[in-house]
Formats: sequence, C-alpha cells, structure tokens
Amino acid sequence: MRNLPGNLFVLVIAAVLFFGLIGCDPGAKPVSVMKEGQTQYDMTVCVTSGNNSYIPLNFSRARTSEKVSEILGALRAFELTHPDLEVISWSVEEQEDGPKWSDVDGIWVHHRKVKLTPEAAK
Repeated sequence: MRNLPGNLFVLVIAAVLFFGLIGCDPGAKPVSVMKEGQTQYDMTVCVTSGNNSYIPLNFSRARTSEKVSEILGALRAFELTHPDLEVISWSVEEQEDGPKWSDVDGIWVHHRKVKLTPEAAK
C-alpha cells in the first residue's frame, strides 16, 4: 500500500496510452490536396495563418522532378481559390527517403493581400 501513488501513476499513464491509441488507424493516409487517381485539387485542406499557407501533398517515394505538374497545379489551384492573395514566394517541403527517393510533404506559400489600384477597383 505504501507504493500506491507510484502504482497509480503507472496505471494512469498506461490508460492514457491505451485509450489514446485506440483511435489511431495505422492504415490512415495523410491529408493531401490531391486524391489518388484524380487531377482535381481539394484546397479546403490547406492551412493558412497570417501571410503563410501550407498546401499538403504527401507524395511518398517520389522525386520532386517527377511531380512538377502536380506541384505547379497545386500552386495554380491555390491562386484560383484565393484571388485576393498575391503569392510572394513558395518552397517545396521534402524529406530524403534514402539515396534515390524523397517524400514530398507539401508546399509552403508566403503571400500578401492584393493591393487594388484605383483603376482595378473600377
């Protein structure tokens, strides 16, 4: 009985880990703007905060050079979805997955609000 607080702590940690992992689906695919086998982009999964956005792609074992049309297509879809934003710069986030492959995770986009000139407002 003396060691009850220590045993209770271990029990609580075990319960948190057990119940926390119940909802994890090891087969779940990561979020992406592209659905497998489709050429349309779902821009609702993008995350924006201030002047920065993240476009998730999640291409596994792919070379960036093999995904040029998908990357540029996602950027174009972002611009069409957000005509009020001007893209300042962007960069592809990727992680090396061995000597020949990378995982293309997504695109970081830096943008600002479009400044309307008096002529454009007419």
